[in-house]
Amino acid sequence: MDTTRHEAGLRKFPRRVFFTGSTALEKGVGLCWDRDYGTAANVEKERDNYVELPDLTNGLRFAGVTARAYKAVTGGQWVIIYEPGSVCEIALACDVTVNSGLTTCIAASGAPGRFGHAGLPGRGSAVPLQTVTGMLESDFTGASALDTTGKILTDSSATFETNEVAAGDKVFILGVENDGTDSGTPGEYEVASVDSETQLTLTAAASTTGGTMQCSYFVVSGNPVALALLQGSLYSEESGLIDYVMPPNTGHASNDTFACSPYGVTYLLGGFTSATQVARETLADGTYIGQRKGFYCLGAVGGSYDITVDLATAGLQADGSTAMVGLTFDAADEEAYIEWNGIWRELAHVGGAIDAS
Repeated sequence: MDTTRHEAGLRKFPRRVFFTGSTALEKGVGLCWDRDYGTAANVEKERDNYVELPDLTNGLRFAGVTARAYKAVTGGQWVIIYEPGSVCEIALACDVTVNSGLTTCIAASGAPGRFGHAGLPGRGSAVPLQTVTGMLESDFTGASALDTTGKILTDSSATFETNEVAAGDKVFILGVENDGTDSGTPGEYEVASVDSETQLTLTAAASTTGGTMQCSYFVVSGNPVALALLQGSLYSEESGLIDYVMPPNTGHASNDTFACSPYGVTYLLGGFTSATQVARETLADGTYIGQRKGFYCLGAVGGSYDITVDLATAGLQADGSTAMVGLTFDAADEEAYIEWNGIWRELAHVGGAIDAS
């Protein structure tokens, strides 16, 4: 076999697959296999050819990233992806530094398929092979706000004018505060105007319920991409992807839970003040030995109450003898990682993130 190639040639594993969505796709966006397509009891060969955008249910089925941009097609279309193990360009939701750390594909959270904060190693994570500063502005801590119209975004630490944010640029809202009365919708929006260094106006409302809401966001022009090595191969372990969550601060009640992926790393956006107990999420028992889950709090939670993740079945802390019934977060950079071995066992934590009570 001839293994000769040009010194600038990239290792790529292209595959033609069918994207079942009707939306447009940008270059470098991650997609996941649609492994439960059709009738469960039937032999559906499409399950090995159909792909979809990442969401909170398919984080263990990373397929690869789009080789180029594709226009929207009603009913889906055939696309080319680069599978794990490829060296290719990925669509960014954060700045990256060459050969430094990981960036991981986002499941839902307002920017599905783009690569954001570091998740766990494996399929769906990538090693940057290029330094790219693609974020014109960003706030991942929940310190920014949408006004009562849902169109005016204010970030007191931003420099929109200096960074040349302009009409037509994309604003990805990752999370919006939910206080029980007012809430918003994460997703992709467009800049209508830049009003000052700290304020911009969107073309469409990200919140329509009439209240002032805290939010997290990032702004890009076009589609910033970076060369990267997609981790893994056909049979490698999955990273589980990452997701961003702004838990509601409505007071703990049966309808105040928040949804997060059971896999990978969930980034808690924070930024709000909790006057009463913040919503609790119950993490179900794992479904296979070695299943990993992480939580990382990006923004502090004001007030006297924490973001709480209860375990459906109590586990054990790292010492192997102390109970672990849940995880709690109220400060920036608190994090916890656990693994399923018949029960959830602590791998590591930073800050007061383990609840033994």
